[in-house]
Amino acid sequence: MSDRVSQLIDSIKFKALELHQELQSERIKSNHLEEELMKIKSEINAKSAEIELSQKKITELGDQIKTLSEQKVDLSSVNDISDEQIDELVKEIEFCIAQLNQ
Repeated sequence: MSDRVSQLIDSIKFKALELHQELQSERIKSNHLEEELMKIKSEINAKSAEIELSQKKITELGDQIKTLSEQKVDLSSVNDISDEQIDELVKEIEFCIAQLNQ
């Protein structure tokens, strides 16, 4: 019986060593996966910051477009007034020329 017990103990030791090696291997894999996860999280944070910056730029450009559109409308009304003033000046000059010719 002592041989049988010795064999069982050796078998248990062998299985325990195998399990220990597998555990060590899985711990190493787990550490690598955790490192990879941290790297990916860092990349996600960087991309999120980049997206936020891009969204701010888009908003700023939209505001600039709106402002430029409003300025264009304002400038066109200024040009209308200038055209009217030019027409009035032309009429006055024509009137003055007509008066001088008489």
